[in-house]
Amino acid sequence: MGKVTLIFVGGDTLVDDVIEKVTSGDYSHVAIKINGGVLESTGIMKAGDRYPGVHMRNMNEYEGNPYAVFFDIDLPNQIAAELMAKKLLGKFYSYIGCIEGGAHTLWGINLHPIINGVINWAIMLFMRLPVNLDTGAWTMNCSETVTRILRAGGFNILPGIDADCITPMDLYRYLTGGQLKINEMRNGKMANTNNSIWAALGQIALAAVTSYGASKISDSEASWTTYRNQMVQGMAATALTAAIQQYNTAVAANAQATTTETTSNQQP
Repeated sequence: MGKVTLIFVGGDTLVDDVIEKVTSGDYSHVAIKINGGVLESTGIMKAGDRYPGVHMRNMNEYEGNPYAVFFDIDLPNQIAAELMAKKLLGKFYSYIGCIEGGAHTLWGINLHPIINGVINWAIMLFMRLPVNLDTGAWTMNCSETVTRILRAGGFNILPGIDADCITPMDLYRYLTGGQLKINEMRNGKMANTNNSIWAALGQIALAAVTSYGASKISDSEASWTTYRNQMVQGMAATALTAAIQQYNTAVAANAQATTTETTSNQQP
């Protein structure tokens, strides 16, 4: 058993304002006290940084900062968390991870497998190497860094959500108000049911493109037409199923409302 401290930081810069508005919260950055210092990943370099990415700061970083709040977290496996922190130290900053976090926050869409698949497909296409790499582990943004360290230490924070898609406000809300449920609640509002539809359509498109890329490597005369037709058919079936489900839900809700109104009118 061990303990680490999370530091949530807000601000008044343009970057802070954008992140805070997208995530509907007060904090645009998160860091962690571990291994005798403050570990953080920053997309804007600070003094002494040679590149944007994961760096170790002095332990008193953010002390006295009016925009910072601190949370002590108990970890079942402190050693594993410290080893993960050492592993992530020095990685480049993930700007793509910020896009993934924004898409997940706004629409509930997990872009990570799509982006990961496109990168793997490009490697297969141009380098002729059949690979299946987790490209999300190559670079880190601030909240992904903290999430991976906490999970390595035995604290399974926000289970079911890719670390790449987690924002500082996701972590803050989890610690202060309980687990967020994907496609059920987002920033205090019910999520749009179309989010899961778009995610499913994206997965279908990714599968078609990846399959075509792999086929093209082995056969230069492979035609896109077959894969395109399969993709269109899959998308059409998914959209039709979703439309039927939404219709049935609307009919059931309308019937329930009618029954409630009738019962109310019959009461003396």
